[in-house]
Amino acid sequence: MQRYEYKAVPLPEKGEKAPGAKTADERYANAIVQQMNRLGRDGWDYVRTDTFTREDKVGLARRSVTVHQTLMIFRRPVSDSFSSTPSETPRPSFTANRAPEPTPTWEPLVLQRQEPKISKDEN
Repeated sequence: MQRYEYKAVPLPEKGEKAPGAKTADERYANAIVQQMNRLGRDGWDYVRTDTFTREDKVGLARRSVTVHQTLMIFRRPVSDSFSSTPSETPRPSFTANRAPEPTPTWEPLVLQRQEPKISKDEN
C-alpha cells in the first residue's frame, strides 16, 4: 500500500511579474503556477485547493473574527521503508531494562512547632 505525506500551502498574497502577464489576474495566476512548479520539482503532487474557516482574536479587546484561509494541498510518496502494510509493521517494545533508582542520601527536613513558654510571673 502506497503511503503519502501531505503539505498545505497558503495561496500567494500577491502576483508575480512575468513576461506577457499584463493584468493583475495574469500576474496572480503566474504566482500560483510558480509556487506549484517549485513544489513539483521537490516531488510534491497537487491534490486540491480547500478553503478553511477559523476564528482569530484581534485587537486590544481580543475581538473574535472569522477568517477564511485558502490552502493548496500537495502530497508525495514516502520512502519505501514505510511502505509495509500495517500488519507487517514491527511493534515497539515497551519493556524497560533500567537499573533501580538509588535512594536519596539526604534526610527530609521536619519542622516542629513549639509553643512559647509563659511563666506565671509575667502576668
